[in-house]
Parts: sequence; C-alpha cells; structure tokens
Amino acid sequence: MNEKGDIITTKKIDFIPLLLIVVFQLLEAVLTILIAPYTQDIEFRYSLVWFISKLIPLIIGIIIYRKRFIEEGKKTFKNIFKFLMYVLVSYFVFYLFQLAASYYQTFMDKLFEIGESTNQNTIIDYFEASNTTINYVLLFLVVVILAPLLEELLFRELIFSAFKGTKQIIPIILSAVLFGILHLSSFSLIELAYFPLYFIPGFAFALIYHYSNHNIYTNFLVHSVSNLISFIVIMASLGM
Repeated sequence: MNEKGDIITTKKIDFIPLLLIVVFQLLEAVLTILIAPYTQDIEFRYSLVWFISKLIPLIIGIIIYRKRFIEEGKKTFKNIFKFLMYVLVSYFVFYLFQLAASYYQTFMDKLFEIGESTNQNTIIDYFEASNTTINYVLLFLVVVILAPLLEELLFRELIFSAFKGTKQIIPIILSAVLFGILHLSSFSLIELAYFPLYFIPGFAFALIYHYSNHNIYTNFLVHSVSNLISFIVIMASLGM
C-alpha cells in the first residue's frame, strides 16, 4: 500500500484511535462539568472552562502521539518554503469549500430563517460575556490555537490512523461526518439543517490532510487561520 492507501493490502481497522476520540470527547465534557462550579464567581469563567477543557485533552493527545508530531515537524521544517506554499494553496481550496457552506446557509436562511448555528451563537455568547483582557486572551488561545489543533488531532490524525489499511475515501467521509455531527448541539431538525455548514469544511480539511501526506501541521495552520479570521470578524461585529 502506498502512503495514501490507494492500493489496498489489508482491510484492517485500528479501533484504538477511534476509542481515543470517544475518550477525548468525554474528557472535554467531564472537565467542563467539573470545572464550571468552581468558576461561578470568576468574571472569565466561560473562557476559563473552555480553555481548560480544550487544553488538557490536547496535552494528553500530544503526549500519546509525540513521535508522530516530532516526525512530521522534522519533515515540515526541512523545507519550510514548500510547506508554506502548500498551506497557501490549501487555504485557497478550503476557502472555496467554506464559500459553498456560506451559500448554503444563505439559501437555507431565506427559506427557513435558520440564522446562525447554536455552536456559532455559543461562541458569540462567550465573546459577549467577556469584559477583561484575560478573557480575550483565553478566547484567542482557544479559538485560534487549542481548538484547531485538538480538532485536527481528533478528526484527521486519529481517524486516518484508524483506517490507514482501507480506501482513503472512508476516513475522508467519516472525518467530515464526525466533524459535522460533533459541532451540533442536538439532533433536532433545525440543528440538522446546520450539519452541512460543518460537513463541508470538514470534508475540505480531510482532503487537505489526505493530499498533504497526512501532515497535521498543514491542517492546523489552515484551520487556525480560518478561525483567526472568524475571531477578528466577531470582535469587530461586537465593537470590541
């Protein structure tokens, strides 16, 4: 089998990475529940809980996959110019997919007035609840660094590792589907209408990961830049 798994030599599926995805998602939820009561009297409780619930699973994930991060890091910085050019092209491809998602949202909003997704409104609520510099710093770290890296680890690195012995269309589709589902707050009809808003960029991220020979740093930078732009737009829209 070549690096991209186009020639199948085995149908073996590694369930350990899939189990880790479940564990990390549960850990994030449990941390949120455990930390929240102790931050009720803290002005920046929302951003602090969000920050810790992302940071701890990410640290554990990096420790577990440290060899993978180091190996990819060496390959990346060995030819940094080529890497940055690929990131630039990848972001352009991602932008086209994101544009398609935006057109979908506009179309659905005209038909059913669905507005912003619950996930997006929750993020905006965090920003509106922020009123100190430390709040904005924590939000920046979560939105631009922690969340993109953790999501790329979970939805790309782990899923592709689990299905490395199969046709790569399987992890590409599964990655996009899980990325979409886990950005929904429920499975109500109105929430399901938001699914394509996350499936489409999730599919783009999966394609980028596949064609970059599974370089997590490429995905992280594309994801991070996208979130940075959203961060700036939200700050500007709220007059911050």
